[in-house]
Amino acid sequence: MDDKSPLMESREAFAQGKNIMAVWRERGLTDANSLDAIEVAYDLQTGSYQALMEKAWFREIKYKFTAELASIFDNIGAETVLEAGAGEATTLAHVLQKMQAKPVHAFGFDLSWSRTALGRAYLKSVGVEADLFVAELSAIPIPDSSVDVVFTSHAVEPNRGREREILSELYRITSRNLILIEPSNTLGSEETRKHIEKHQYCLNLHQIALDLGFEVIDHRIFGNSPNPLNEHSIIHIRKKDTDKNKKVIESIFICPRCSKPLSEVKGHLFCENEGVVYPILDGIPCLRAGHAIIAGQFPKIHAGPPSRNP
Repeated sequence: MDDKSPLMESREAFAQGKNIMAVWRERGLTDANSLDAIEVAYDLQTGSYQALMEKAWFREIKYKFTAELASIFDNIGAETVLEAGAGEATTLAHVLQKMQAKPVHAFGFDLSWSRTALGRAYLKSVGVEADLFVAELSAIPIPDSSVDVVFTSHAVEPNRGREREILSELYRITSRNLILIEPSNTLGSEETRKHIEKHQYCLNLHQIALDLGFEVIDHRIFGNSPNPLNEHSIIHIRKKDTDKNKKVIESIFICPRCSKPLSEVKGHLFCENEGVVYPILDGIPCLRAGHAIIAGQFPKIHAGPPSRNP
């Protein structure tokens, strides 16, 4: 790779129309779709999903897709909703827009700050409110059983090899329902299976959910996929003992490293237990473990020096 960093080479490859994650695998930077490769690829793709919304054929599919999801959420009676891997918020925005019973609070997060920032603007443009933040699917910075409905739409997709870890984490934060709309190598066509293998997408989510002891109440091909070569299924998981699960309306962020509550100090989020600060960049909390800045004295320093008056 000469003296070019992976990021520099990725930017050049993207400009040439290459698949970034494939480039990383070919260069031996990763043997699968690593988090670094996914983050770089998604950041470089920022704007592409909203650009698709300018096309009539794609809008029609998106509106039907989100209307079907909204109907499911209405039947559940979802007071709080979170999309994990919300990207540019084109799905979250229109699901919320189409729900008959509007949730009290909605959330979304993504691995990429750029996509999250663009998603915030998109939500505003369609008149929908939701709190967005940056986080990883395997370390979500909110407490156990916090949200009525947690859902994904092709967010688990590139995370082959991390399926079990991610499903366990998504299940942890929901209080009632987890709904996965992801490519299916078991229900999809032969073309879909080839597509999944080519791109190293996730595998066997339904079986993994069963192996984890989850109660799956619906599993079928879900319509309105914009790519017939990448058919997706719905896996609707109902959390056990839902009546005993707490419901948190206002999000209370926790540290993705130690799961202790975070406090806001001088416009950022501080973990007293770890002595680290998570930045809030242009109003968006950056809550990946790797975002942590070691600054144990942050609150004391910003409290100012002690008074020296006699």
